[in-house]
Amino acid sequence: MNIKLKQAFQNVDKESWMIINDAKKRFEEKKNDPNQSKSLIDLMFESGLSDEQIRDNVTLFIIAGQETTLSIVGWQISLLAQYPDIQEKARKEIMEKFPDQITSDILKDTVPYLDGFIKESARLNGVPQANGRYTFKQQTMVGNILIPPGFEVSVDMYSMGHDPKIWGDPQNLRPERWFRQNLTKEQKHSYMPFSIGPRQCIGMTFSLLEQKVWLAVMLKKYKSIKLAPNGRVEKRYASLTNSVNFDHLIFDLER
Repeated sequence: MNIKLKQAFQNVDKESWMIINDAKKRFEEKKNDPNQSKSLIDLMFESGLSDEQIRDNVTLFIIAGQETTLSIVGWQISLLAQYPDIQEKARKEIMEKFPDQITSDILKDTVPYLDGFIKESARLNGVPQANGRYTFKQQTMVGNILIPPGFEVSVDMYSMGHDPKIWGDPQNLRPERWFRQNLTKEQKHSYMPFSIGPRQCIGMTFSLLEQKVWLAVMLKKYKSIKLAPNGRVEKRYASLTNSVNFDHLIFDLER
């Protein structure tokens, strides 16, 4: 596992440098043209960040913007296929809000049902399943539990998202539970797919926007998403994350 992990880091690092070097060439070509739009990496070049600092930021966007987001999108596809009624409600909302084409308004708070589905899918199958490991330097009381110094603690986000005392029916997919009038304070504080507080995931907003745009475009493009005959959805666990492994889904083109 360590060998594979090292190779994976090397691959990501190589990819990051390729992106930076390509962006640097384009930046030099257009930097004297005031009419040219600037990319995020262009702004990093202008800010005076070192190449290593830019590499760290690009790597973060690769990981936050692709690997974890891809895992949750896989689950979202499988949930839409398994819950055709929810799929149709989400599609109806998108068609009513955007009868012609998806616009930048999708980034605003205009699709509550789709937003609820995104949050509900993360609650059911969040990536990662647990958050970090914290080592206490001194004896600490958490509630009525005594934690000795040097003891490692991890936040079990999966259990928090599946606690019947908090969610009532945790195994059911209900986007409506995220409507403001339905959400309780306890539920809000038990939902941490991106962690919470000052250590909250820096890529949270980016990932949520990707998910919203991607789902909206897909629901508008395809009239249905369903499991193929004998198709199945399976959980595949790896360390603290889980991803979806499914046999054939069917996408029906064009409404």
